[in-house]
Amino acid sequence: MPMYCPVCLSETLKITSSGVINLAINGKQMDTGRYLFSIPEQVKGELRTNLRKKVEEFFRWLGGFQNKAPITEFLLFTSNVACTKGCKVPMGSKFTVVGIIYTEKEVAELIEEMGKKHNIQIDLG
Repeated sequence: MPMYCPVCLSETLKITSSGVINLAINGKQMDTGRYLFSIPEQVKGELRTNLRKKVEEFFRWLGGFQNKAPITEFLLFTSNVACTKGCKVPMGSKFTVVGIIYTEKEVAELIEEMGKKHNIQIDLG
């Protein structure tokens, strides 16, 4: 999936080799809802295990609410990016890792699985 630099608008944005992935559901983030990644050192299975662990924690937390709102927004993002042209990417910029580090299919399947397990409706429509 191409990533465009917000400064030069070229298809030159790349995720750095290491950084932090953040998880937000329905606009909510947990302090523990982020985890480190290191692409050259971590194998795909380890990245998937880390994702599963964080999503499970988040769904367990959401499942404890008395009035469970359906999940309408699921974001996996990082700010650890660099433009190959050397542009200074603005602080606070957020870029999805779905389609880059994780496939859309594996993320969708994980969300559905956790929704069923924790009795939370998924409505990402």
